[in-house]
Amino acid sequence: MAFAAQPFSGTNQDLLNEQLTALKQDFDTYRELPASQITISRDLPALSVLLTGSSNSSQLDCELVTATSAGTGVVMEAIAPTGQLSKVQNDLNQMLKTLQVPR
Repeated sequence: MAFAAQPFSGTNQDLLNEQLTALKQDFDTYRELPASQITISRDLPALSVLLTGSSNSSQLDCELVTATSAGTGVVMEAIAPTGQLSKVQNDLNQMLKTLQVPR
């Protein structure tokens, strides 16, 4: 799992598209669910997408969350062997809920 923040002037969807393009290059095959609207950092709108796929003969699950605020793009990427991501989903949700984002 990784969190990152950097200057970004686009929308949540722009950031999600950029991150998905980069992430998909790491997968040999993948299946992506439609993005859903979520809230992080108490009240900041964000987009979340779940992917499953294979990379180097490993089956993986991935959650990608993007949000933008005050010229900052925030990304959370969590990747785990298939079936393992769900075991830490409550922890991921809590981290996203309490994340401090500049506004």
